[in-house]
Amino acid sequence: LDLSSKHELMALMLEALLPLSVSPVSRFAAAAAACAVDSGHFYGGVNIEFEGVGLNNSVHAEQCLVLNMTMRREGAIEHVATAPAPCGHCRQFFRETYRSETMHTTVFDKQQTTEAGDDDHHHHAAVATYRVHKRGSQSLLELLPLGFSPADLGCQRVLLQHYQEQPRFRIASHESDATHVDQEMLALGLAALQLAYAPHTRCYSSAVVRLAGSLSASAPRYFSGVYLENAAYNPSLPPFQGAVASMVVAGLGASSLHDIEQVLLLEQHGAQVSQHQATVAALHAIAPTASVHVVAIVPIDGSS
Repeated sequence: LDLSSKHELMALMLEALLPLSVSPVSRFAAAAAACAVDSGHFYGGVNIEFEGVGLNNSVHAEQCLVLNMTMRREGAIEHVATAPAPCGHCRQFFRETYRSETMHTTVFDKQQTTEAGDDDHHHHAAVATYRVHKRGSQSLLELLPLGFSPADLGCQRVLLQHYQEQPRFRIASHESDATHVDQEMLALGLAALQLAYAPHTRCYSSAVVRLAGSLSASAPRYFSGVYLENAAYNPSLPPFQGAVASMVVAGLGASSLHDIEQVLLLEQHGAQVSQHQATVAALHAIAPTASVHVVAIVPIDGSS
């Protein structure tokens, strides 16, 4: 596709993505779409908010997009489109990715064309529709001049190129709780760990959510997410939020978040950065009766 065709396709994607936004706090929908360099595939993401906990638990559309690409082992982003313009947090998150210095960005303004229903504010934006209009294009380095990057921390690894030479993990030998956990969740969590990105703290983690069995038999019940770290620390994406993002980009609406019945969190025991308390807080804000199981992992053959 030429650049004009990509702009047209990503504009259509943004219009389709914006209604998937889960934004009960801000009631402000945001979306991002991107084309991968190597595969030429297109990916999307939307913003996700959690009522009852701090705003720092929110997932930005651009983070959701990169998580979506990570879970599919994609590489560098050739072109990204956002509606509206990416905030500084998201520009910093993009700067962490492979070949970000060549990333091309296009910003679209959005206009809501139909109102969302008012019967349940959790469904805000679920039935709203949007039109987008191109505002302008520039490189990521123009959006984030003199930006901070992994290289400033002496780190050679970058997000979306971190799959090679990735640390491998196993369940800790003393971890008796692992035998009481849904074994399918455990297998998914261990597989997802190979996609986690934590070169700055080495505190790798993954999360798997299981939905209640009352859903349609044909619908998937398990969704995985991983920890995606950032050199600037605060823009890092926690693994539970990553799993929720996987649910949302799969087309499950805000109401499905209340169907989460269990979360499995895999992380190293005694790690400097633990996701446990943050996972419990965010989970119980959307699914108060859901349980969290934490299983300790250790590197295989000393890899870390």
